[in-house]
Amino acid sequence: MTQVVGIAATSGTGSCHSFNIFSGPWTNLHGFSDVPDVWWALYYEYRVLLQQAYTVTEPIRTVCNSGGGAISPEASQAMTDFFDPAQNRLYVMIGEAQALK
Repeated sequence: MTQVVGIAATSGTGSCHSFNIFSGPWTNLHGFSDVPDVWWALYYEYRVLLQQAYTVTEPIRTVCNSGGGAISPEASQAMTDFFDPAQNRLYVMIGEAQALK
């Protein structure tokens, strides 16, 4: 996620190729239906964060799919506002998941 924040923080310039590499792992993940009850809350929160990440980065995908361009400063700020706390929360979630073992 740090790399996507870097692209967003450039106020509109970046590489679509880099964005696709960085975002691919979290935009192409398959969901699971057999998550154990003890893991469900973390799994659900994780999936919500992935969906929010996908939604907030839509301006980058739109620009990339149209052959290039720039994202607005507002879109860039929205991404930064989302990814900074989301990344911190993911680190906490990793610790919570390790405690469930």
